[in-house]
Amino acid sequence: MFTVFLVAACGNKEELPVPRSDKRLLAIDSFEIQTGFTPFHLYSGFVEVGDSGYLYLANLLVHDSLHFYTYPGLKKRKSIPLKTIMDRGYELYNIQVAGLDSIMFLGRYHNILFTIDDKGNIINERDLEPLCDADSFHVDLDLLKGDHQNLFMFNGKPYLLFNAANSGIKPHPTRSTVEIARKFYGSRYLDPSLALYSLTDGTLRFDDLALFRPLNPKGELMPVNMFYDYCRFKDKALITSAYSDTLYVVNPEHLTLEQTIPMRFSAVEKLGVPATPISPENLANSSRLFTESMMQGGYLCNLFADRKNNYVFITALYPETKEDIQKKTYKGVAFIILDENLKQMDEEHFFHPATDAGFVIPVSNGILFSLDMPANPNFSETKARFALYRYE
Repeated sequence: MFTVFLVAACGNKEELPVPRSDKRLLAIDSFEIQTGFTPFHLYSGFVEVGDSGYLYLANLLVHDSLHFYTYPGLKKRKSIPLKTIMDRGYELYNIQVAGLDSIMFLGRYHNILFTIDDKGNIINERDLEPLCDADSFHVDLDLLKGDHQNLFMFNGKPYLLFNAANSGIKPHPTRSTVEIARKFYGSRYLDPSLALYSLTDGTLRFDDLALFRPLNPKGELMPVNMFYDYCRFKDKALITSAYSDTLYVVNPEHLTLEQTIPMRFSAVEKLGVPATPISPENLANSSRLFTESMMQGGYLCNLFADRKNNYVFITALYPETKEDIQKKTYKGVAFIILDENLKQMDEEHFFHPATDAGFVIPVSNGILFSLDMPANPNFSETKARFALYRYE
């Protein structure tokens, strides 16, 4: 029945060949950790220090500490208090762990990059806005929409990835019209595009990658809101967007776009959320338009690679009809899988309702998927629950 659905949805599948593989994403094991809170994907991950691996878990929306556990041993290694930062009123958005004694945080509603030590002391505090060059735009971290970290390390240097497109939806605070916003930012900031910064030599080096300009060459469309995802793969940064069917391969060292690779998904003729014409009415209703477009599916929404850099996994959402949305029909997700040369090699339907396919942590021996908490009033939500998968 599932095969029939795909054929009906896709029409002539010969027009859109999708490679398949004999490999499968298999569940190997599951475990839970008594954390005292339910971890959140923005603050959780895996880091290797020397020959040791550590799982770090946090949920700074409800808890004020970062916890490290040995992996795969699952023994608690240390807990780092974040009260010093949080008591100053800063809401922390995402995290980059360089080691157990060097951790960086970005925040929302301010432009400060913090570095703390293993005691939670602030050892570096950097206001990013004065570092921006003349071609950059106001760095409003509240507009970041990356499901993964907007802050990442490459060859020991920190980089920041920002969404330039949102300035076309939410113009500069002192300017409220589309015409003035266009004049102030220039047409490229009304296009769906990304901006990549490096923090080399204490300055923010800016490069507008203009990754998605072909969608909007004349600046006449607005992307409503830009979800994008990225991950590190070997010496490159990989980027996808909900508004594009393309995998963008970026060299962070030189801030250059090296390759664009179109993705294929058997459930749709073309991946991506359609952009919306710019108009005062559409701008006023951008939140509603964004919600409606995201609920319809048919786009790329997550991106990660295994720790050995053998495979890249791109999550694609199946298209949803109005009836599907009303009935909250769960179709699962699809993983578009690429080999080490970034060649599309497989598409796998992942149907596990109890598994959060958006909370994924690649670890040394596979890939951890967060398990959703059971709908049981007697269940204590003070645990982290994961399933270990391998693609083999």
